[in-house]
Amino acid sequence: MVKSKKFKEMNAEDLRKQLAELDVELMREKSAKATTGRPSNPGKFRTMRRTVALIKTLLNQRGLKN
Repeated sequence: MVKSKKFKEMNAEDLRKQLAELDVELMREKSAKATTGRPSNPGKFRTMRRTVALIKTLLNQRGLKN
């Protein structure tokens, strides 16, 4: 995963693109969890959720819509 410092240096378009990629990957993990009953990698699942929250927070702080 990318460090938070790198996200702070990104422009809004790159952040939105990264957010879209993470949303798709997170959806795959959620569906895998639903079918098997547990995530394939719980640590990655947690990191992805936190990264999504970080990106949304940065966009909100910059006054941009998600």
